[in-house]
Amino acid sequence: MKEYDLRNKYFDQLLGNSKLKWMGQNTNHIPTHEYVIEAMVESIKNEEFHAYAPPLGLEVLRKKILIDLGLDDYCAMITDGAVSGLFNVCKILCSGRNEMITTDPTWIWPVQFATSTGSSVTQIPIYGNEYEYTLQWDRLEAQITDDTDFNKFISKSFSVITSLPNKNIVL
Repeated sequence: MKEYDLRNKYFDQLLGNSKLKWMGQNTNHIPTHEYVIEAMVESIKNEEFHAYAPPLGLEVLRKKILIDLGLDDYCAMITDGAVSGLFNVCKILCSGRNEMITTDPTWIWPVQFATSTGSSVTQIPIYGNEYEYTLQWDRLEAQITDDTDFNKFISKSFSVITSLPNKNIVL
């Protein structure tokens, strides 16, 4: 059995464990709005769920997101979840000669996605009194090189992932 098959089987077993409490997905505690439920039921009734969405998401939604954010000259990519989104970002931004910087502890998937491209990953420790349980700018700055193309940060207060390309960081 391939390593990815073993990982998937393990995750599937975790998913089937009704006693397991999911702690890091940020939105499972928020009740689904009735409008969303109605839209999903309507889509099922109309048999719309058979069609695949375009690879970057529905154009109307992509345009509305960019308008809302005031990002006219950018491209929006809508994925079916965090893992899919991070997979695409890591595959696009990490190319074997690049570096990704993240924290330790971190979510393992982006590390695995980046290293699968041949990119190197630097993990900066944040857990401990000596680090104030956060990532200090000077410690991040010391790790950035000309090959760093992607920095992934984990908030110490929430398990929220915020990522930005290195070009957006001003040294």
